[in-house]
Amino acid sequence: LYDPPEDDFSAYPRVLVALDNDDPGETGSSALLLRHRGSVRIYPPDGAVDWCESGATEIGDVPESVGLRTVYSVAEIASTDFGTEEENNWFANGIIPVGGEIVVHGKMKSLKSVIVMEMARAITTATPFAGYVPFLRPQGAGRVLLFQFEIPPWQFQQRLVGMRRVMGGAEWEAFSENLSVFGVGDKKLPRLKISDPSYRAIILRAIEESKCDVVIFDPIQKMTGGADLAKAHEIDPLLDTFNMLQSGGLTVIYSHHNNKAERDVRDAYGMSGSQRFGADADSICSVYHDAKNMIDDHNPGGIKQRNLVWELRNGICAGRSITATPDLTDPDFMHVEYGEPLYGAPVVTSTTSGTVPPSLM
Repeated sequence: LYDPPEDDFSAYPRVLVALDNDDPGETGSSALLLRHRGSVRIYPPDGAVDWCESGATEIGDVPESVGLRTVYSVAEIASTDFGTEEENNWFANGIIPVGGEIVVHGKMKSLKSVIVMEMARAITTATPFAGYVPFLRPQGAGRVLLFQFEIPPWQFQQRLVGMRRVMGGAEWEAFSENLSVFGVGDKKLPRLKISDPSYRAIILRAIEESKCDVVIFDPIQKMTGGADLAKAHEIDPLLDTFNMLQSGGLTVIYSHHNNKAERDVRDAYGMSGSQRFGADADSICSVYHDAKNMIDDHNPGGIKQRNLVWELRNGICAGRSITATPDLTDPDFMHVEYGEPLYGAPVVTSTTSGTVPPSLM
């Protein structure tokens, strides 16, 4: 497969991808569609498989029906089959749309990575998120590719061991089969900076290897390098990459820190840097500590509590609480539970989601 450098397409607002209508053509087209957000797949006319056999010698020979149109009437849109709600969402209430952009944000050490891993677990096993949001997608479990940049390989392995301890055999089998991880297996902490000219090609190659439906970046601060998060034009390469992946049908999930002035707020605009982080997202999960209703992090029992609330582009979802406590059978691990939001007395009454070492909080 020809793998052109990114600059081959950067000067063009629109790229027509006209490969043959066969398996090699589909494989090559998928790679090219991911590379340029303005690309459009067109097929040989009249049901032909091979362009050479179709009789088409120029764009004018290709009917409008193969994807060259850019304007549609309301009547056409209203009668088009865009699929059901279930087909367009991984979970109920619109918390993770298929092809959407989801951000989980909070201050440092706020269990963001635990929540992100719970999303990965629920998608790869086709089970409810945090024990309360039903899985919807009729196609079943999805394949997830995780880019994680903070947890050293041995500690990440321990996280997976902890999750396995609370999963059933069938659930663990689905999770371990459908979750792929960038790096780590080479015993090195992965590094990927948007200042590297090849960073996008590296992401695309990993996506192609994993055959994933969902891509997770945890956290994005480790990807920005010297870029100023507050300047939109400096973080555009990162967010535009997310948009490109979404245009290719992938769901993008990432975690992000809050800014120094608003470390523990439930407001989406408490995120560090440009307002684009909040404006671009389809789903925002805000993770925060409420000092009036939650245990202080510096407590003798090593307990950590947070609420998580949603701000959704297309949906309404109740919040949830997450509580991490030392595991009674092994103090090297933490027991994680999700329950009702802690707006009053801090009582947790919900389902176990995973077990992770305290150093990974």
